Amino acid sequence: MINADTAIVGKNCFIHYCHSLKTLVALRIHREGCPFCRQKNPDYTPNKIAYAVIDFDSGTPVIIFENDIKAIQYIQDHPKENLALTDTAFVS
Repeated sequence: MINADTAIVGKNCFIHYCHSLKTLVALRIHREGCPFCRQKNPDYTPNKIAYAVIDFDSGTPVIIFENDIKAIQYIQDHPKENLALTDTAFVS
């Protein structure tokens, strides 16, 4: 059996059929490829991970860190605010 390697690249993610999991998988655009089946992201641009502290209610970014420890420390320093941690990427 021959497996076709196809992917749909959108604004923030690429979607492909993962042959290992036998399902559609959506991954964020900053991923080089699928961690399960190694399908390559066709629009991958080498970049670094950044950690965004977001307002949990609205989803808007509050501040972005290069280091996840600093992002977590920021959340701990502001216990009365409804904050969450997410990852994103920036092109170097």
